[in-house]
Order: sequence, then structure tokens, then C-alpha cells
Amino acid sequence: MAGKLSSVLSKNSRAGTRHEKHDADIRLARIEGHVKAVRKMISQDRNHSDIIQQISARVIG
Repeated sequence: MAGKLSSVLSKNSRAGTRHEKHDADIRLARIEGHVKAVRKMISQDRNHSDIIQQISARVIG
């Protein structure tokens, strides 16, 4: 996913097209949601294996 994001952001070093900005915004929103979910799991003292599974699901998927 990181490679896709950097390719979207580097296609046009100035402003990028509206489509590229939209794609980047969607990816950032997904990342933000994922981080919030992991933080919530940590605050609930969830099992470490559950947290690791959540993190790997996002990295792989």
C-alpha cells in the first residue's frame, strides 16, 4: 500500500490531479481508521495476538 501511495503522490510533484488527490485521501482515511481501531484494542487491554492479527490484516490486505 505504501508503494501505491508514494506512486500516486509522486506522479505530479506540484499539485497532482484531482483523481490522484482523491485516491490519496481515501488511503489516508483507511490508515486513520485502522490506527484508531488498533488504539482502541490497546486501550481495552486486548490480547497481543489479536492486535498483531489486526495490524497484519491491514498490512497484507
